[in-house]
Amino acid sequence: MPGNTPLFAKLPQYFPDAEVLQVFFEADPDGASEVIPEDLELPVPTEAIITFFKFPFSTLGPYNEFAVDIKVLLDGQEKYYTAYNYVNSDVGLAAGREIWGVPKKICGPRY
Repeated sequence: MPGNTPLFAKLPQYFPDAEVLQVFFEADPDGASEVIPEDLELPVPTEAIITFFKFPFSTLGPYNEFAVDIKVLLDGQEKYYTAYNYVNSDVGLAAGREIWGVPKKICGPRY
């Protein structure tokens, strides 16, 4: 395999007919503090989001994804920290990590 062969398509990437379900909830601050970096603060109440993605077609091919994001404070501004992100596609994993900087891992979410 040539060294200059990319695993994923160049930008822009398209995700037509994507299905997304987001669940917002109040998280346990003690549990949330165990997974965020020390330089981030947790607002009170502590909010988190679980997101399920189903991409039946995309420029990366079909795949599923699952993410857990925790609302944090960085220099007094509200942001979301991605604590967990799982995909069932090596292409989705590589594009997420290399283009967007999201800490994705491979697993087998099926919906």
